[in-house]
Amino acid sequence: SIEKYCRGFSGVTVAIPSRDMARLCERGWRELYGTRLTVKLYEEVEGKGMVQHMEVMSRADDFVPVGTDYVLHHDSDGIFNVPTTPEDLFRNDKPVYLYRTWESLTDKTGVVSDCAQWRQPTDAQLGFASEIYSMCVNTQMLPIEFYKLYRSLLAHVHGPDLLAYFLAGKNSFPQDRMDFTAMGAFAHKYMHGAFSWFDVESGAPHPPDRKRAYWSHGGLNPEIRA
Repeated sequence: SIEKYCRGFSGVTVAIPSRDMARLCERGWRELYGTRLTVKLYEEVEGKGMVQHMEVMSRADDFVPVGTDYVLHHDSDGIFNVPTTPEDLFRNDKPVYLYRTWESLTDKTGVVSDCAQWRQPTDAQLGFASEIYSMCVNTQMLPIEFYKLYRSLLAHVHGPDLLAYFLAGKNSFPQDRMDFTAMGAFAHKYMHGAFSWFDVESGAPHPPDRKRAYWSHGGLNPEIRA
């Protein structure tokens, strides 16, 4: 979908467990994508793939090419379905961040969205009460400076061994380690001026998602495959 719809990006970096490299080579990725795709390997701890990937995301600046200014995170269960350029993801020369309040996820009758369950683990990970729910999309542009600052906060809250912190988490759904919700809440509190913020609940226009989003825990059915 990136090959089909995305233009203007400097390249694609995919981080995968080392043990999966042989399978990737069998599929002939070099013949398909060549130098346009950079594969970075890491040693995945058995049975901890979900929570460990969140630690890998927090180190995106270690994986992308030197000189990268912005990183566009894109989950592997999303599919671009409209023409997309970097400019689509910026407003006023700043990356777009879509958000809503945590309170908007519940009402007097109870839960409006099951995403409300991520509030407590997000706050526990960050060490402060987050003000926003920021996973309205999971295709997010972040400046390269973000990652060091984000890791510094996590290290202050949980100690310097961040891999150990993430690996100690619950690997099955619902996880108690966070990626997009924590990253967005951190950005909102500590890097607010670096982004253009859009409250999706306000009724005002906001930039649309550029993809179809799916949910890996639900599996791959014939309708999704089609």
